[in-house]
Amino acid sequence: MDERSSGMFNSWQESIESLDNRKIACNWEHLFHKTFLEKKLFSYYELQILRLIPDCPEEKQLVHGDIGFDNVIWDGTRITGILDWAESKIGDPLWDVAWLNFWSDDIDYANKFYHFYKRQNQIPQNYKERLCCYSLHIGLTSLAIAAYKNNYEEYKRHLPNVSCSFRISKMGINQCYSLCYKRQYSRTDVVSEIGF
Repeated sequence: MDERSSGMFNSWQESIESLDNRKIACNWEHLFHKTFLEKKLFSYYELQILRLIPDCPEEKQLVHGDIGFDNVIWDGTRITGILDWAESKIGDPLWDVAWLNFWSDDIDYANKFYHFYKRQNQIPQNYKERLCCYSLHIGLTSLAIAAYKNNYEEYKRHLPNVSCSFRISKMGINQCYSLCYKRQYSRTDVVSEIGF
């Protein structure tokens, strides 16, 4: 953001569509040609993001962008501070729910937040589609970072999360839990699911 509070993008949806990633200093085409980042797989999930973008609102709220237990100060009864705002942005706060959900190995944050919102009678419109869109964005970025670092083990570890993110929009949150969160999903499953 500059001194006039203008950001890199004209809208939240435009920022999602761009697949912008400030953590790596090269473009996607370079990664496809010089690393193991799979263009066909990437393009498939990028199309799903583009399909889901209309479901994402143009909200103007603070988003942490890297929320997790390692960035929260807790006094034993309540949160007393939140650290590391380097990835913060103005946009849809469900991005932070998607972030928590994508990186969790054993907690279904998408479902927990859904039930929290439901108890408040405030389920966000297009909840699962928005989570899916943001999770796919987070996932593609994580694959690109792993490829950029030439870390194929990390790449293989993230790939099932990307596919599970997509399955949430197709099947619903609850139906995906046992398959995705128990990590019973391999790269072979991903490739056969999307048909190549």
